[in-house]
Amino acid sequence: SQDFIKLQSEQTAMNQRLSEMHTSVREQELKFSLYQDEVRRETTNEKQLLQKEIDEKYHAIVDSQKSLEDRFSVQSTNVLHTLEGELARIKATYIELTDYETRMSTLESHFNQVIETTNTALTKEVHENLQEIRLAQQNTKLSQNSSDNRFER
Repeated sequence: SQDFIKLQSEQTAMNQRLSEMHTSVREQELKFSLYQDEVRRETTNEKQLLQKEIDEKYHAIVDSQKSLEDRFSVQSTNVLHTLEGELARIKATYIELTDYETRMSTLESHFNQVIETTNTALTKEVHENLQEIRLAQQNTKLSQNSSDNRFER
């Protein structure tokens, strides 16, 4: 009876620990999801701004090129090279941002894999512990029955 109460107490403590772990994992998932949403918003906004800047620069280059070619062919070439350099810098920044998005996606995938692995391990551990507790409870009952049978004789 004492052993049974002790086992029940241990089982309750383990269930509480598992519940706390699941709660912690859910909190981490929520925090990561919020962080990920924030990064996506920032990334999307930055991409849109960069695309707008690229479009504006491109149109400015095209417009500048046409008017400069009409008036100053040598000067227009120099300005065009400068503007092309600026456009190349903007495109490089855009590529870096895209690479950052890819790394974030990889990080998210890894994080989800870690969570899944942790949940699987915790579930297995709890299942094994519950089996041990059940076995111990059965042994305690068998021991009690055996003692009761001897006592009745």
